[in-house]
Amino acid sequence: MVVSLNNLADKKGSQITFKRVGRGVGSDKGKTCGRGHKGQKSRSGVAIHNFGGGQMPLYRRFGHIGFNNAVFKKFYAVINLASIQSAIDEKKISAAKTITLEMLMKANVGVFPSDLLSQSITSSGTIIINTDTDTESSHWLAIHFELNSHRAYYFDSYGLFPFIPTIKEILRRKCLVRDYNKRKLQGLTSNVCNTYVCLFYLFMERGYIPRQFIAMFYTDTDRQIQHLFTSAFGPLYCFRCGHSATYNYLRCSV
Repeated sequence: MVVSLNNLADKKGSQITFKRVGRGVGSDKGKTCGRGHKGQKSRSGVAIHNFGGGQMPLYRRFGHIGFNNAVFKKFYAVINLASIQSAIDEKKISAAKTITLEMLMKANVGVFPSDLLSQSITSSGTIIINTDTDTESSHWLAIHFELNSHRAYYFDSYGLFPFIPTIKEILRRKCLVRDYNKRKLQGLTSNVCNTYVCLFYLFMERGYIPRQFIAMFYTDTDRQIQHLFTSAFGPLYCFRCGHSATYNYLRCSV
């Protein structure tokens, strides 16, 4: 058949003709249009599907299984430019090459989030680790590597065993002999873990062994660590108010 303007038509079944309601009692859908008398469902603007009288809906009772972008999230480690420049001046980093995470860890520059630890540590030294995935954390740790003798010492001011998977993996891969401090130095209500870690790093660079550093502390270790830090780096300052807090660092209420 020749197709022309006077015989153009849609394909059969492509157009659905809906029943016209409200056309009298003889049409089977007159008056109430099939909705019945009164009630919430007879009104317009009602979305009562999936509603169970106030109980938890089915789509919220079960977990959602599907795609999300959490695995592609990027984490950033904040490093002071002055620290990088100091490493360049001391010939630990070459300014002619691209500075990578492995180069910074080898030069012991910055505090590294626990999920960004490099697995390619090739030199002995001490690195400072953040238990969070950000540099703004509530707890810092340190690991002292002696790769020549395949040893490592894990330092936690709370005296805890390594519990973070990435840290346990790097200790397992790099060292045959692993040790950690079993003595709790930091008080539970204090926030001076970074002070302990910085002094641990300093004394390890001075040639002390970890057990000598632990043996330096006696009762009231949090107050003693402040005196040691002040003598090594200068007076402490409260990170909230900026005031000098040699003795009131733990009790600053600002």
